[in-house]
Amino acid sequence: MFDGITYVDTSHDPIIHEGEDAATVIVMNAGPSTVELRAWREVSAEKEPEVKVHLWPGNTKSVSGHLIRAHTITEGPFLSSHYYPGPFAAIGWRVVR
Repeated sequence: MFDGITYVDTSHDPIIHEGEDAATVIVMNAGPSTVELRAWREVSAEKEPEVKVHLWPGNTKSVSGHLIRAHTITEGPFLSSHYYPGPFAAIGWRVVR
């Protein structure tokens, strides 16, 4: 079902995809905290990502890019009742192209 499973925390922002070819990745957040998916059109994490997508616990979303990373959200305004800042989360993903 998944191509990869890992944890995300304040010291570990895993790279889900990196390559010359862009990929579309479906990511599921098992929780317990909210994860931010960050995607770049070029393989360079030194600049701001072109896409930022929030992934709440139990939620599944897709994102495309040449470089895709996951990041936990530890503070900030509560965006909705589904926004859970916290120290870690577990994610699984599948590369679809």
